[in-house]
Amino acid sequence: LEELQEALKFFRDVFDEKQAKREGQVKPKPGVNADYDGAVQRVQQIHVQLETYLRDMKRATGISDVVYFGSGKDRFQLEVPMAQTAKVPRDWQSKSQKKTHRRYWTPVIEQHVAALAKAEEDMVAAQQDTLRQLFAKFDAHRRLWQIGAQTMSILDALLSLAQTSSLPGYCWPEIVPFASRPVGATDAAQTAGDEEDGVVLDIAQGRHP
Repeated sequence: LEELQEALKFFRDVFDEKQAKREGQVKPKPGVNADYDGAVQRVQQIHVQLETYLRDMKRATGISDVVYFGSGKDRFQLEVPMAQTAKVPRDWQSKSQKKTHRRYWTPVIEQHVAALAKAEEDMVAAQQDTLRQLFAKFDAHRRLWQIGAQTMSILDALLSLAQTSSLPGYCWPEIVPFASRPVGATDAAQTAGDEEDGVVLDIAQGRHP
């Protein structure tokens, strides 16, 4: 049990079980994978820089309603209401538009988005590397998991029988000397008893749980 607890502690120290179950992916805890931690930090820093840039653009252009729009490769487009497009600087590149808004990218945003995509790729690569290491570590303890699983299966069967035996209609067997065997036992039971030095199993009105 001590060996099993120690092995399980290793995995619990590497990642958050609840988070993994909730999100469907294993993310290393801080301090486990330096590459992952560095990539996460870069992603967070770029997001902060983009939010700061948006505030700066609002002040510089006077377009108070400008917001970010988009997802994937086209995320962080500056969405400007049509009524305020006259205030848009010349170096803003038009990306898309609809009746009420026009969307732009700037050289700064393009640079940030490229850096963000690289940081996210590095984060995923580091995350997958941690997962490979976990699989290798898990496989190294194969014998321990087999013993644990076998022990749990036996315990599960015993607990199930114990629970069933407490239900109405079940009783404990009575162990008695062979000479005290109930009258009316079958000849087959007698024969079996003779073969086993007088030991006999005689079940009356029995049923399998």
